[in-house]
Amino acid sequence: MVGFEIAKYAHYKNKIRIRCVGLSTTLAHGAGCVDTLLHESGVVVPIGVPLVSHVPSGTPPYQTAIRARGIAQGLITGSETYSDAVSVFRQAFVDTATKMSLIDIGYPTTIVEILQSAADGISPLTGVELMLAKCRRVVVMGGAYPSGSENNFNRTAQAITAARTLVGICPVPIVYNGYEIGELISTGDNLIGQEATNLVALALQLSGAATGRPSWDPMAMLYAIAPSLTAAGFTRIRGKNAVDALGANTFTANVNGRDMYLVKASSDATFKTIINTLLQRSAWPTYDPFA
Repeated sequence: MVGFEIAKYAHYKNKIRIRCVGLSTTLAHGAGCVDTLLHESGVVVPIGVPLVSHVPSGTPPYQTAIRARGIAQGLITGSETYSDAVSVFRQAFVDTATKMSLIDIGYPTTIVEILQSAADGISPLTGVELMLAKCRRVVVMGGAYPSGSENNFNRTAQAITAARTLVGICPVPIVYNGYEIGELISTGDNLIGQEATNLVALALQLSGAATGRPSWDPMAMLYAIAPSLTAAGFTRIRGKNAVDALGANTFTANVNGRDMYLVKASSDATFKTIINTLLQRSAWPTYDPFA
């Protein structure tokens, strides 16, 4: 939620352009929740859902509540239908004149569906070919570095298979933002008391995280939308990632490696201030991550 909010704000401020959004689960109210969040910020882009059912255990309670608020406020009707994510992303790749960044802050299942897609009426290129032609990098919140195990790679059998496939067939550089990056940076606590008017605050409250939540997704998003690695407050380790049959990953360093994982160069306190300031939508932080 917090990472998604940062992306929406950057789009609203014309710092980036969100071309489409794809879900990585098929939970009942996930698409309606995302649709509400986008419309609440005036962002109207295609939303895609997975082709294959993917329902991890435990339904986020905020999805139902946010969708219901969206219907009550007239942001959505509740009867919307959504295309499959493969078609949505293939069309976005075809339509863009420049190479996009693909940012994954969920399970890598949908990215793999896109990568494994065949030529169709949208494009004569396969998913791998389209990605190579129209995507400059994939930013992934997943894994732990240099080695470990993390939810987005190990939660379900589908997630494990997708993570293993992604590291094997992705034709463009992958930037990994690991569990350790955001684990100790708690953000969203400055939204306490705003649940009646702020959807992020509502989501945090209903998730039992009203006093703050680790910033796994926001940290990945800060890197993805910043103008440079240094400006974002990171350094990097190059090399190659591998994921085993249980979803645990091991990154082998190589200075000439195509892929990389992020290492924090700024303090946790600095990142917390930046993220919480962006969540307020009232003032830019002293350091402008979009400058």
